[in-house]
Amino acid sequence: MIADFLPGVSISVSIDDRPLREYAADTPVSGSQHAGNTTTAYIEASPDANFKIDYAFLTAYPFRDDDILIRTFIDGEKVCRWFYDYTRLRQGLRTSLGDINSGGLRRKLKFAPLDKTEARPATNAKDTISELGEIRIAIYRCRKSPLQAAPTPVTPTKQAVPANAPSKHLVALEVSEKALKGRAISCRAGLGDAVPVPVSTSTMSRPATVVEYPYGDQPIATYRFLYRSHRDLQIEQIIERSPTPPPLEERDVDTLTVEEARELAKRLKARQAMHKVKPEVKGEKRSSAVISISDDEHDDLEADADVSFTSAQSCRKKVKVNDDVEVVDLS
Repeated sequence: MIADFLPGVSISVSIDDRPLREYAADTPVSGSQHAGNTTTAYIEASPDANFKIDYAFLTAYPFRDDDILIRTFIDGEKVCRWFYDYTRLRQGLRTSLGDINSGGLRRKLKFAPLDKTEARPATNAKDTISELGEIRIAIYRCRKSPLQAAPTPVTPTKQAVPANAPSKHLVALEVSEKALKGRAISCRAGLGDAVPVPVSTSTMSRPATVVEYPYGDQPIATYRFLYRSHRDLQIEQIIERSPTPPPLEERDVDTLTVEEARELAKRLKARQAMHKVKPEVKGEKRSSAVISISDDEHDDLEADADVSFTSAQSCRKKVKVNDDVEVVDLS
C-alpha cells in the first residue's frame, strides 16, 4: 500500500513472500482528527496461512533528516514498536514482521478461524472487537531524545522455557455473534507453534529509545489493512460473488471433463426412461375408463334391444317405452 500523501513509503501484507492483493475501501475513520493521513484497504486472509508485514522506506521519502517510530497493531493489540534513526533512512530501509518473540519463544504470525458463540456479548465487547480483523501501522516523525534511560543490571535467564508455554499476545477469544453487529468476520490473527530461541545472557537491560515529537505527537501516516476471508469479502461486496455455472446441458460438450460427461449421460438416460414410462401410464388411464358389465346385466341388455348407452363416461341410458315416449335415465 502506497499513500498519495506520503511518497516513498510502502507497507504491505504478504503470504509466502507474495504481497496480498489490496481492494480499496471507503471506510470512514470515525473519531479521528487525522483521517486525511489514513489509508485503508481490504485484503484476503487465507485460513491457517502464515503472514508477514513488510515495510519499505525508499529514497523518495521526504523526511530523511528526521528519525521515525513505527507502531504496529494487530486486532487492536500493539505487537511491536520500532525506532530507526535518520542515517538508516538515508540508505533506504526494508524490514518485515513475521513472528513475535516472547519469553524465549518465537511464534509466527498466522490467520486462524474466529471462534463465535451465541451467548450475550460481554460489557467490554465493543472495546475488545472494535479493531478485530484489522492490521494497523502508524508512522511517526520524531527525533531521538538526548535524555535516554540508562541500562539497568538484570539477572540472565538460564531456565529453559517449555515450547507449550502460553503466549501473552494475540490470545484466541470467543466472540459473540451479536457483538459483531452484522460484520462479516470469520477469521482472526493468531500465532503458530512456538520455537525456542537462545535466551539472552546479557547482564544489562536494553531500555526502549526515548523520542521527542517536534512536529506533533500524531502519526504522519496510518495504514489500515482489513483482512477478511474470501467469503467475507463477497458478503461485504468487496469482490464479486462467484457466478453460477451454466447447466451441463447448456455446456459445449468439448469443454466437459470426464466426470461432467458421465453426469450428463446419466441425466439424459434418466430423461429418456421417463419419456418411455409416460405413454404407458396414459394407456392405463384410458383402459380403466371402460365400464365393466356383469353377466346378469349383459343378459338383460340382450333381452331389451331398445336400451343403449350414449357415452361410456356419462353412463346415461335411453329407454324407449313406445314409439311416442322416450325416457332418459340421468342417474
